[in-house]
Amino acid sequence: MYVANQSKMNDKELVDAVQEVLKNTSDDNIVCYTRKCFHCGQEGFVVVKSDDLDKYSAGAFIQEAFPEMPADRREQMLSGIHPECWNEIYGD
Repeated sequence: MYVANQSKMNDKELVDAVQEVLKNTSDDNIVCYTRKCFHCGQEGFVVVKSDDLDKYSAGAFIQEAFPEMPADRREQMLSGIHPECWNEIYGD
């Protein structure tokens, strides 16, 4: 599950979004906060499966650890940039 427009959320909205995601996902999912986006300055998050996070932590390449995750969310994990911010800077 991915929450769009994180770059437009204030801190309370971001916390509320995380809580909503956690209510609607399985127990094997983990919320990973991402670093602040260099474009908008906002934090963000992605939801990952705990097994996939274990693979990534053990050294797997991000595309191998999270094969079902869209590339724009993998980029958010790496750099912090939100997909919407990426599109604002670089276009679709």
